[in-house]
Amino acid sequence: MNKKIIGILIIIIIGLIALVGIVYFIFFYEAPSANLIQKDEIEQTQEDPINAQPAQTTPQTAVINVTEQPQLSRVVTEGELKQIALSFAERFGSYSNQSNYGNIKDLKIFMSSSMKRWADKYIQDEIAKNTDASIYIGMTTKAVSGKVKQFDDDLGKAEITVSTQRRMSTGSMSNAVSYSQDITIKFIKESGVWKVDSAYWQDTE
Repeated sequence: MNKKIIGILIIIIIGLIALVGIVYFIFFYEAPSANLIQKDEIEQTQEDPINAQPAQTTPQTAVINVTEQPQLSRVVTEGELKQIALSFAERFGSYSNQSNYGNIKDLKIFMSSSMKRWADKYIQDEIAKNTDASIYIGMTTKAVSGKVKQFDDDLGKAEITVSTQRRMSTGSMSNAVSYSQDITIKFIKESGVWKVDSAYWQDTE
């Protein structure tokens, strides 16, 4: 066999090897990255959809919500009790003749037993008056500042005067009169918990 035939055979063999390699690469070879992607996709579909969601957290805020029971059974500072008085004054003094006494009902969780009895009687007396509520009358109160007149944690007594800015609307919000008014709020400790025992609006100047 001459060298020319041998060379042709070598070329043919190399071509066959290359062809086999191409066929293997096209039909049988899987890239590692593809396997990783498929694995990730499978793991994601097998995850619990509830646990896969991010945990929800409740943000902390320094503002006291007067519609929620505060933690007043612990040691409360003078400044904290003043902040509660400010919030109480705003809610207590904001209402309308169409709000069904929500400003008082929402605050009952803050009230002492004595003041709760006052609140119930006040609401009953107002309902008995059967006042016409077809014409809107509303009051908005904003606490401006507070002054602690008394704070005795041992005796369980405190008195705070809150200065407010009030706005009364009749018929519509555009028909309003604004004025300043103070309210004196007294606290007592009832079963170790601070409660509002009275709230008296002072005469306006």
